[in-house]
Amino acid sequence: MKYKRLSAQRHKQIIRCFCADITTACAEIVGVNRNTVNSWYNEFRHKILLAVIAETRAGGGEFEVDESYFGARRVQGGKVGVRMVRD
Repeated sequence: MKYKRLSAQRHKQIIRCFCADITTACAEIVGVNRNTVNSWYNEFRHKILLAVIAETRAGGGEFEVDESYFGARRVQGGKVGVRMVRD
């Protein structure tokens, strides 16, 4: 962020609100503008994304994908259609 003029106490309060999933009332709780809270939340999300990407790249290996990720395909009669995927 360009300007980081928050005190350590307010910064910790914003982090607590982020961890507690308090989005709308955080600005009122901390006593700052909602745009400030939104920009800090975006900064936290960006840092989390970078950590997940680094962890995924470092992990390597194989990944297993469950069919529930793609959703089941329905066929006539209400039965679930399953197709085998070849390697």
